[in-house]
Amino acid sequence: MANHPNRCQSGDELLARAYVRALPGVERVRVRDDGVHAYGVMPNTNETGWYFAGHVDDLVTMVRAMQDAHAR
Repeated sequence: MANHPNRCQSGDELLARAYVRALPGVERVRVRDDGVHAYGVMPNTNETGWYFAGHVDDLVTMVRAMQDAHAR
């Protein structure tokens, strides 16, 4: 589990955390062994709670693809 502030996180985990934290309605983010979880208004609902935001590798791939698209 890597959500403790004193635990070392990889660059990919930090990138995934920053991406999810920037999504609208997200208040908190946890990076765990099974993926990234967000607390806030859940997508397609009006309810607030924890939900699965994605796997670190998938989120990093998406962020890098968006960065490449903006660089062109």
